[in-house]
Amino acid sequence: MNISAKAVKFDDDSMWVELSDGRALGVPYAWFPRLLNASKKQREAVEIGRFGLHWEAIDEDISIAGLLAGRRDQTIERSRKRAYLKTSVTEVEMSNQRYPKGLDGRMRDGDGEIRKKRSDTLVRTLRAEYGDEVAKGYRADTKLGTVLNREGLETLDQLLKKRR
Repeated sequence: MNISAKAVKFDDDSMWVELSDGRALGVPYAWFPRLLNASKKQREAVEIGRFGLHWEAIDEDISIAGLLAGRRDQTIERSRKRAYLKTSVTEVEMSNQRYPKGLDGRMRDGDGEIRKKRSDTLVRTLRAEYGDEVAKGYRADTKLGTVLNREGLETLDQLLKKRR
């Protein structure tokens, strides 16, 4: 089924896209800096196409598939990745010092967000960080999500506490 945009409306801080299947998506301008910085007149000059939205004056294209997947402006994500790859180890270490452990003891990423172990983290990575006793009885190439599921746990913290 191809879902397309039927109409687009704008309020003070969001774009609202009415879809052909009856749903409406509210998308904050902050997800798309060109829309955020555009004038009201420029925003309203949207062209609705079969697969997405286009703004000629601000050179912005947004796919409906991307909106449904919750993707933000991909040019920003690509530039962040390029900038990260260009940083030296020393700069990365220095940025970690700018965001030390919080009062709760959890490390923070470069943007200040709390680091979370993803469910696709391998047991070998956890053992390197927390010791060989983590996920005892599981192979090193097992994913954290699998271990948590089999143990009936929800978080890495619960797994670490169970180890004690």
